Amino acid sequence: MSMGYFACCRKIAEDENRVEFEYACCDIATDDWEQAKETYDGKIIVDKDAFVEPEIREKLKRMPSGRKKIVIKRIRNDVDFEKLIRYRKIVIKNCRGTWKTRDDIDIMAIRLVWKMFGEYQDLGKIPEKVIWCS
Repeated sequence: MSMGYFACCRKIAEDENRVEFEYACCDIATDDWEQAKETYDGKIIVDKDAFVEPEIREKLKRMPSGRKKIVIKRIRNDVDFEKLIRYRKIVIKNCRGTWKTRDDIDIMAIRLVWKMFGEYQDLGKIPEKVIWCS
């Protein structure tokens, strides 16, 4: 039985069209997981136009004090990752710690991209680092 999985990526390059991340992943049940989690040998390259903007709603809300305040709510939009990967808007080069793939793509890299897009929609900027533990 596995004790869990770990994946982490960090931004290494950015220009006006693309963002490049390096990533590492490992199974914590293996003996060399401490070394594997520090070996950033995988790549995730994302076109900036692939990032999906959230739906932003503004609402005038009455506060308990009786004053009115504008409340801004960011609502996440769905992202079709399979389509983005198929059209090469997201390019993933698997790391050596890959143990499970889907269509020859590391599932932990897909989870990192999913979390990256979620943080982008929540915060409005591309994250510097993304960590996934399960």
